[in-house]
Amino acid sequence: MALKVKKTEHAGAKNGGGHWGSRSEAKSGAKQRRRQESKRIISNAVKTESEAVTKSARAEINRRLKQVEIDHGVKIVYAVESGSRVWGFHSPDSDFDVRFLYIRPMAWYLSVRDRRDVIEVPIEDDFDLSGWDLQKALNLMSKSNPPLFEWFSSPIVYRTSLIAEQLRKLGKSYFNPRAAIYHYLHMADGNYRTYLQGDNVRLKKYLYVLRPLFCCQWIAKHHRMPPVDMRELVEAQTDIPKNEIERLLAAKSAGAELSEGPRIEALNKFIERQLDHFAKTVRVSANAKLTMDDLDEFFFYSIKNFDKFSASSKKVK
Repeated sequence: MALKVKKTEHAGAKNGGGHWGSRSEAKSGAKQRRRQESKRIISNAVKTESEAVTKSARAEINRRLKQVEIDHGVKIVYAVESGSRVWGFHSPDSDFDVRFLYIRPMAWYLSVRDRRDVIEVPIEDDFDLSGWDLQKALNLMSKSNPPLFEWFSSPIVYRTSLIAEQLRKLGKSYFNPRAAIYHYLHMADGNYRTYLQGDNVRLKKYLYVLRPLFCCQWIAKHHRMPPVDMRELVEAQTDIPKNEIERLLAAKSAGAELSEGPRIEALNKFIERQLDHFAKTVRVSANAKLTMDDLDEFFFYSIKNFDKFSASSKKVK
């Protein structure tokens, strides 16, 4: 006589888990697996520094920075990677967005002529280099310029110096949460109105709208500059369409073109709510600011000690 074996309910079949046990156990297991998969997707979507910039690319960037110094008679005191390679959603064919700060000998600044305070190198072989004169950078710092503060938060540094370290410390006193929120809000709104209005849209532009919106949320909550890493910003959010965001991040990171496709309604609705919220309700008080005299003093000290700072500037391997 054959024995009859009574099986427990295959609750996992009802809950997508493949688990033999109670319904509550199956649901708990499925939920845990979804959380793990979510973390895996986001983690895979964000490249480490070594993956974002190879040794050969770093060597080429440092060669080009040296050539800028020779061609323009300047000393680069700080140079970093900016854009998608530090935000965490670059593709294998993404440009290298190198941004730098430079200083000149004192005599250059003692001229009655208007002189250009920006260096822009023509884009060649995916290398995009541009930089600001220290005087321009200090002026923008007084206005709480978020791109400048993002440069100081970049994890990928090509060149640094004592001047850069002192400038980073000085900048903390000039951060204005209200000005930063309006900067990111303007960026998000502009990209949304330009790229995400039709039935078919440029899908990667969702990332360039969502990131500044998440920056707005971070600043409103913490009253300080947000992290540059998109992963940290996503993980800090609640009540957002994470599945759609994770799919975009994973596809972009895997090298998908993410050119055009049907608009993603869940993301459009979320974006419009956030744009409306920050445009109407944000109220963030400004930090106490230093006077321009402090920046003038720092600038004069820097150009007076040009040779000293020039010698201390170094490449970061």
